[in-house]
Amino acid sequence: MENGFLGLPLYFWGALCLVVALIYAVIWPKPRPGAAPRPALTHLILRWGHSLVWVLLAVAAFLASAGVTSAAGVLAPAALLIYLVFITTYQMERRMRMKQALQQAAQRTASAGRTASGKKKNAQKR
Repeated sequence: MENGFLGLPLYFWGALCLVVALIYAVIWPKPRPGAAPRPALTHLILRWGHSLVWVLLAVAAFLASAGVTSAAGVLAPAALLIYLVFITTYQMERRMRMKQALQQAAQRTASAGRTASGKKKNAQKR
């Protein structure tokens, strides 16, 4: 049986995974300008987690291509675990930012309402 996936050799898939890892090393969920700094662990996971997943998949593909399937069989599930941690962290941080944005919008609306009602009262006094 040929050592490949979808008709292509595993070393090709490993190289492709490395390209994707490099792309995600450049493109990552950066914090918004002016946002509060993230906790260190959250920043680490969001900064490097997705790239690490693809590096682990690349190494697993290279090892499987070389016939070291036992190590590849450990690295591929480890990549899945790290991906789940990355996605969970991303979603939690996104929800937190969304909640903060809604609170800020509510505060702006409330203060705008107070300002508008104050202007109406001043106009009625005249």
